[in-house]
Amino acid sequence: EVRMGRISLRPKTTAGDAGSEYVYRASVGVRAGMSFWVLAPQIFAHMGYGWLSGNTDDVVISNRGLTYEFGAALDIDALPFVRVGVYTSYNRLSHQREDDPGVDDTNWIAYGLQGTILW
Repeated sequence: EVRMGRISLRPKTTAGDAGSEYVYRASVGVRAGMSFWVLAPQIFAHMGYGWLSGNTDDVVISNRGLTYEFGAALDIDALPFVRVGVYTSYNRLSHQREDDPGVDDTNWIAYGLQGTILW
């Protein structure tokens, strides 16, 4: 984390499922925030590669492509090196189906609780 007064920038890497057993992705990005007493509002963006796979009505889905997300968070500095908070983000996975030359997009909104250990 790089701090410039009340403003902070934190590079990030992410990998894993995207809250679904059918969507996986790996990405890099940045989180920018400000610190006001114990509150830390933030914005973030990530870009990378993702894949969508699964079965629906006897049809096998297997698509890969560009993925990105952007969103906002509000953390509380619970302890000197621990933050807890909430977040929400808009997510997109652009992919091309093997049986269709056009590009499809899978979009979703994510939200939840988060925790960060600063070091």
